[in-house]
Amino acid sequence: MSRRDIARLRALEVLDAGGAPALEVCCVLDSGAAGRAVATAPDAVGPLGLAPLLDGGARHGGRGLRGAVAAVEGEIAAALAGHDASDQRGVDLALVDLDGTPTRARLGAGTLLAVSLAVARAAAKSSGLPLYRYLGGAAATSLPLPFVSLLSGGPGRVVARGGLEVMAVPLGAASFEEALRWALDVARAFAQMLGSRGLAGLGAPAAVPGGSGEKEGADAPGTAGRMLELALGAIESAGLVPGEQVALALDSSVAGVPPSPGAGEGRQPASASEAGTEIERVAALCGRFPVVSLEGPLPSAEPGTWGQLREVLGEGVQLVDGELLAEPARPPGPFTRPGPSALGLELARAGTLTEALGAVERARQAGLGLVAEVGSRETEDAALADLAVAAGCAQLRGGPASGSEHLAKYNRLLRIERDLGESALFPGAAALSRGRG
Repeated sequence: MSRRDIARLRALEVLDAGGAPALEVCCVLDSGAAGRAVATAPDAVGPLGLAPLLDGGARHGGRGLRGAVAAVEGEIAAALAGHDASDQRGVDLALVDLDGTPTRARLGAGTLLAVSLAVARAAAKSSGLPLYRYLGGAAATSLPLPFVSLLSGGPGRVVARGGLEVMAVPLGAASFEEALRWALDVARAFAQMLGSRGLAGLGAPAAVPGGSGEKEGADAPGTAGRMLELALGAIESAGLVPGEQVALALDSSVAGVPPSPGAGEGRQPASASEAGTEIERVAALCGRFPVVSLEGPLPSAEPGTWGQLREVLGEGVQLVDGELLAEPARPPGPFTRPGPSALGLELARAGTLTEALGAVERARQAGLGLVAEVGSRETEDAALADLAVAAGCAQLRGGPASGSEHLAKYNRLLRIERDLGESALFPGAAALSRGRG
């Protein structure tokens, strides 16, 4: 019997940032070392539609996790008892086999992820290493470039609910600490400008002074333009140089259309004329403002459509896609044109820790950069920060610099940078180059 063998698993239903149930798992080894992790139970996510295990009924609106707690402390604990916690791949394969469904519907994707992360943390504790060092080894010394959402709190939440997300990208900073501070300065200036100009209803064009009066869907590109103008002013108000010290990133509905859904959801690709119109709108925004990254900007993920967008944008704007994550056999079609391209890595979409690291390797083999991303439901668990450093993700989309669920990730990265000391590396603008080898 090894002192790193799994002795017991405990689980608890806790709450995520939105007040919905999340699953906390504690793994205790024979040595007494323990690791704790929390995973949310989001709606079906990703191309494979990984499913949560929810109780149903009236409690917590049907989102209770008592069944998941029972599964962890019952059959999962029994199946993993005596497993070597340092054999992460073996543990995760055992979890996947135990579930036995392609979407993790029997035990729940969040259930398996929480167990997987708890085991990794226990093994790291037993080794006397922080999680990023345990997973990434001595080479884990690079901090990611943060993408910080400007749409947080107050009036910004109205716009965020409409699907538009604008992020500050402090690419000129010399360290993670400086980058985060610059992004905070811009976010504060942005919030002040929203408040002083009375643009709380910017997500509804009719409420905007001087608006076009068009319907919201048709006016979304105009809304995006006004948001970007404010963001540009916020960068300057913070005493920073737009495009040189702080640039901008956009996600999904910048042109008024929903992001491309995962495979198998029955949504038809946009027509050639629709795609052409959206490409023109996106290109116009990128031409007017210092936009360096776009995630899911088109209504279709067809390779030809993405190729057309790349041809129009040139090499100055990174394209980010999340759908390669669960489809290892799919060729990197959207990225066939030269230019910076990246894979969005969200833990909830990946499944177990082993599968997340597998997605990282597939991205590298495809010549893609990596963006560690928070999910739609978050907790104060900061595992994403450690994984970003361990996996060498050059970028991290960590949400707004408000709310403990987001600040936990940023604070963890600040601590990692301090712990690394002089060996800490920060890529700055180089994080936007294609791939990292």
